[in-house]
Amino acid sequence: MVPGRAVIVTARRVGGVVGQIEEWFGRYEERWNRGEVSSLLSMYHRSLTGILDGRERDFGDYTSAVAAMIGSPNRVELRLRLLSVRKLGANHLIATGRVTSARGRQETQAPFSVIFVRQLGGWKATYSHS
Repeated sequence: MVPGRAVIVTARRVGGVVGQIEEWFGRYEERWNRGEVSSLLSMYHRSLTGILDGRERDFGDYTSAVAAMIGSPNRVELRLRLLSVRKLGANHLIATGRVTSARGRQETQAPFSVIFVRQLGGWKATYSHS
């Protein structure tokens, strides 16, 4: 790997990391759509920062906003499609994709990116932009 250059990670090259990230997004989508707030928030690393609704937020603000969205009676249903996974270092990667939010027949699509850190318990999101 060339320093400063992201490379596309394949499951074969890094022992199934793409599959692990696909599973992470599958769990995230399920937990969101079921309204499982605490379970979903446990997928974030405590150092998380992110952009949500056009605003940069720290961990507390970001997770409070997500909890409010999940707990809302007007919660949208999420569908996440992973497009790429790039290694950023030995224990970090970035995943990009498209999120579809649906309420009834009305759907909105947008890009997303999530930076992950690998820990003993698996991958945790440290940065999110959608």
